Amino acid sequence: MPQVSLEVVAHFETPFHIGGGVTGESATIKPLLRDGHGRPYLPGSALKGVLRHEAERIVRALTDDPNAVCHAPRAEAMCPQEPRFGEFCPVCRTFGSPAYPSPFHFGDLTAKATDANLLASTVLRYGVGVSRYRGAAAEDLLYLTEVVPAAPFTLLRGTIEGVVDEAEGNGPLALLLAAMIALRMIGGGRSRGLGWLRLEVTDPPLTLPQVREELMRWLPIGG
Repeated sequence: MPQVSLEVVAHFETPFHIGGGVTGESATIKPLLRDGHGRPYLPGSALKGVLRHEAERIVRALTDDPNAVCHAPRAEAMCPQEPRFGEFCPVCRTFGSPAYPSPFHFGDLTAKATDANLLASTVLRYGVGVSRYRGAAAEDLLYLTEVVPAAPFTLLRGTIEGVVDEAEGNGPLALLLAAMIALRMIGGGRSRGLGWLRLEVTDPPLTLPQVREELMRWLPIGG
């Protein structure tokens, strides 16, 4: 089985917030998620989740089959259950499901130690909660979001590794690369312009024309 190792670099084009939950008595401070060295980072699980979402959009756009993709993240609606009884959709064959392990392992994206000073210079941004019913600012919902303002000078790097079944060919790899190309935003505060990025794969194993060619061959085009 062919082994895959992708060196991934996240180029943030705007300040970003990768959340680590909330703190404070009133849960009004949204801090950054930090690694053991105190540096903000992007967990591999979070990267996998947003790439899966992009892959779902791509498959639905390229196929005419309404059931080409299952309904993640609800386990009871994911392959091989409803709506694809006994089968696994292209997204599950790439990113996994409760009954099918992903062929890829998504490592955390972290910064180099030399960027520690940049990452340490975080800022707090004020925000106001909005009532969905009234469409106006809600009372007592002022909050703070910690962001990394150093973009585009801060890069996060990591690896995606895996072993793909030869029977699948380059299909899962092509879908993964297509999702990485399509991904443009990540993290919290996206509606306020945070988290715009570009993912780069160092020495990609497939060119852009090859990605498209492999997807057209692998996906159930035409239903």
